[in-house]
Amino acid sequence: MPDHSGTQSSTTTRSDVLDLESLPATIDEVLHEKVRSFGEKVLLEYPDDDRSFTYAEFSEHVDRAALRLVGAGVQPGECVAVMLPNIPLFPVLTFAMARIGAVCVPINIRYTATELDYVCADAGVNWIVIDDDLRSGVAAAEILSTLPSAHILRPASNNSELEGDVVATTEWLPIPIEFDRVTHIQYTSGTTGFPKGCVLTQDYWVVAAASYGAVRRPSARSLEDSPYFYMSGPLLLMIVIWGGGTVVVPRVPTLRRFLTRVKDLRIDWCWFPQQLLKFPESDLDRDHNIEFASIYMAEPWEVDAIADRFGVQVRDGWSMTETGFGTYVPEDRPDMMRAQSIGIPMPAREFKIVDANLDEVDTGETGELCVRGPGMFRGYHNRPEVNSELIIEGGWFRTGDRARFDEHGHLYYSGRAKDMVRRSGENIACVEVESVIRQLDGVEDCAVLPVPDEWRDEEVKAYVVLDERVTPQTLPPERIFAWASSRLASFKVPRYIEYREELPLTPSDKVAKGVLRNEKDDLRSDSFDRVDDVWR
Repeated sequence: MPDHSGTQSSTTTRSDVLDLESLPATIDEVLHEKVRSFGEKVLLEYPDDDRSFTYAEFSEHVDRAALRLVGAGVQPGECVAVMLPNIPLFPVLTFAMARIGAVCVPINIRYTATELDYVCADAGVNWIVIDDDLRSGVAAAEILSTLPSAHILRPASNNSELEGDVVATTEWLPIPIEFDRVTHIQYTSGTTGFPKGCVLTQDYWVVAAASYGAVRRPSARSLEDSPYFYMSGPLLLMIVIWGGGTVVVPRVPTLRRFLTRVKDLRIDWCWFPQQLLKFPESDLDRDHNIEFASIYMAEPWEVDAIADRFGVQVRDGWSMTETGFGTYVPEDRPDMMRAQSIGIPMPAREFKIVDANLDEVDTGETGELCVRGPGMFRGYHNRPEVNSELIIEGGWFRTGDRARFDEHGHLYYSGRAKDMVRRSGENIACVEVESVIRQLDGVEDCAVLPVPDEWRDEEVKAYVVLDERVTPQTLPPERIFAWASSRLASFKVPRYIEYREELPLTPSDKVAKGVLRNEKDDLRSDSFDRVDDVWR
């Protein structure tokens, strides 16, 4: 690894527990090292297909995939789009491409033909690996007709290898792979327009795995049921390989059968869904092996309720595709969770908070969160103007998130810089209002947007999705306003409520607020107005 030393603030960085110079340079080195230590231990388990792969077997599949890619003609630096469901070939290919110097471009399996063409054109895709069942849904994509047929690869029937014979020999010589070799162009889901591709390199994955391993306990059996085209899949796999554990990969997530699944699969780590608190208590609540789990944006009462009911200690953190891991809440600090802190910097991460002029603010003041450190993304692919705006002097990346430090160096998240409502001089974080409304029994989801107002600059509007048990008649706007009023300052309580059957989503299941903003000229229409007490 290169020399990453430099001036760092002792209050905002953690590098004391991670020796960067001793880290492997590539993910292939990590895998080979762990094969030597855990060769016959199960690395990947697919319970719905009754299949598993030991560390040694996984490495052998990576060998075969690398040879197949080279034999097909894939060259170092070429981009290979991968559009696959959660099958063993997907993680095999990510390691195989990293081994030969090719670039993986994960494709969301819910993409339309237009979205697939956009990403492939933007990344400059030379090859595509696509499942036949998914191909029919994007049959109109131009990339599928313009690529040579030999450049369109598919899984073999066993779903762990590429179709076709391995024609390269074991004597092929791979190019030297260094820490800064690009492994992925990972497209992030913006809330407006098309996504941007984050350029990720070998050290992105190695630093992430090593830093997580330095501050978190290793798990024996981790659950990963989200699609592998998201970052969570490959990132968790690297963490588990680093710690010598096992990743269990069901086909699809299930909330109602979650506790049954973690019991039957003997899971001891997962992302814990706080929605389980809304389900009736059962004998399964504590019939599992999970003592510690990760969670996202938990309310203080949820932290204690989960611990009391399920016996699980949950901890939050902050991260982005661009940065890898950013912060974490230590396992022995439940007080930080109750205070709604997103934690302290991970090893090799440095943070500062800046104002609109990019000047660092004082402790306790809220501003834009900036981060730097080794193993972060190398910028957005084909976006020089955006990169020059967001990656500023000193190598700091402007995250677009608003946050503050307290006097102990703990970070607190205040929402997206552009996901705010400015009402009568008060800044209101949409995420805060959304979080409160989602806690109301009968509310399935919520999105908050600013609505222009001639007197107050902006007013708060909440789009509310109800669960199947209730209707707008049984959960009227008055109840939502009363709930919000009891938990939020008066200026944060929505003025407008609009009921929706569903919210528009980006390909990675974030609310597409740009769609909501642009779908009507007057955002007050179809809403109940709390102030005027009328439906508009």
